[in-house]
Amino acid sequence: MGSCTGMDQETEALLVELRGASQTDLARLIERLARHRGRAMAVGHAAVAAWERRAPEAWHMVSAWLARREIPIIVIAPASDAGQRLSSAH
Repeated sequence: MGSCTGMDQETEALLVELRGASQTDLARLIERLARHRGRAMAVGHAAVAAWERRAPEAWHMVSAWLARREIPIIVIAPASDAGQRLSSAH
């Protein structure tokens, strides 16, 4: 059963953990996905690299939460990488 926030207990527990242990914006990301019933998460490569470096445990918890909900993570490559891929395809 959900709470007055409309989020399930697992999501609320994850948010408490993220707010207490992580100095990242991962909690806001989870809140947004939970409230809007996100079907995919698109993030920049630099953000993922920063989470993996600065908060690996928090990123692991978020990745597991996304996987359990079958929400894919779409990692957006830097513009310079995209341009290199396009030019090498010709």
